[in-house]
Amino acid sequence: MSELFTEIVFVRHGETDGNQGALLQGRGNGHLSETGILQAKAAALELADTPLTAACSSDLDRAVQTAAIILEKHPGIRLETTPELEEWNVGDYEGRNQVELLKECPEAMHRFRFETGDFEVPGGESKSAFQTRISRFLDDLVVRHRGGCILLVSHGWTAGRLLAHMYGPPASGMRLPVPANTGISRFRHFEDGSWQMLSWNCTGHLKGIFIRKNPVE
Repeated sequence: MSELFTEIVFVRHGETDGNQGALLQGRGNGHLSETGILQAKAAALELADTPLTAACSSDLDRAVQTAAIILEKHPGIRLETTPELEEWNVGDYEGRNQVELLKECPEAMHRFRFETGDFEVPGGESKSAFQTRISRFLDDLVVRHRGGCILLVSHGWTAGRLLAHMYGPPASGMRLPVPANTGISRFRHFEDGSWQMLSWNCTGHLKGIFIRKNPVE
């Protein structure tokens, strides 16, 4: 008898104008750029033959747009949107250029970017609250869709919290990875509660399409 598992296909949203400007978007509700739409269409082709049984996305427009484009290849799957998958609420940093913030408040930005204990963004959400939000969502998801194959479309910092939930608290000083726009990652959750990473941040589908690098990474 084969071991029952639930598969998660995680896709970061396509590029936005905010990504082009190196902005911390947080819960800002920007839309996909022309490049972002091309990226999402390429991801849709890459995932066209994936046997999805469910789809969830952040309720922010850039994630919903990306998920909707992917699901054009899966007309039988209804998209569930939820605030639980929203990006980290970066409060006073929202809409600010990351390079400028590094110059203006380097110590706070170091704590923001690296795992050096809990950190609450001024006017926003603490790392611990963010982690709890993502962890609770994932725990509920694998119960509700046990044995299925679920598309998750969300955000860059959210991907890091997803990894921390699967593999435990990161080491002090570590920086959690951020996938590229429409980078595709696959995971399995088993009945004993363990997780397995099948792939991380695959971007082969973006051949010939611009991939923007974060200027502070």
